[in-house]
Amino acid sequence: LSQCLKADIILMLDWSYSQDSNRVYVSGAALDFVQSLNLGPSSVKVGIIPFDTDPLCPFMLPITDNKDILLQSLTSLGKTPPVGSTLFPSSLRMANNFFNESLIKRNEEVIKIIIFISDGEEYFGDFGLEVDREMSQELSKKLKDSGCFIWCINTSYHKLKWPVDHLRGMSSG
Repeated sequence: LSQCLKADIILMLDWSYSQDSNRVYVSGAALDFVQSLNLGPSSVKVGIIPFDTDPLCPFMLPITDNKDILLQSLTSLGKTPPVGSTLFPSSLRMANNFFNESLIKRNEEVIKIIIFISDGEEYFGDFGLEVDREMSQELSKKLKDSGCFIWCINTSYHKLKWPVDHLRGMSSG
């Protein structure tokens, strides 16, 4: 990305159990992407939100221009097996918080982008709990209405019914 571009990019990485066979590819792609960027305090910054049912705090980073810490976090994440179920709302809320914090620090509006990598299926195990997919759609709409672009990358090799349509509905680019 060009040095004159001002953007906050958040990598939302599905790290639930269903992603176990993809973890090398997801973390590797994220590492390559961050490595390729020209980060800077008044240009491009990146945040990381790996998640299963909630954001995975040990690997999560707010929006920053510190490439070394971003690469370190992604490398550590890649060595950690994915576990748990998949829910989007907490991570979408965290992304919104990260964008708001960055706006305060930057003191100017910039392009906001979420790169959402997932197999697309919200699932809360066998606990009999209903997944509130409408909440995910509502939160993604709130982000898009604030000017955020959400780009979805589906890692699933099989045809999913609702999840692909749901991600397509979230996607704005």
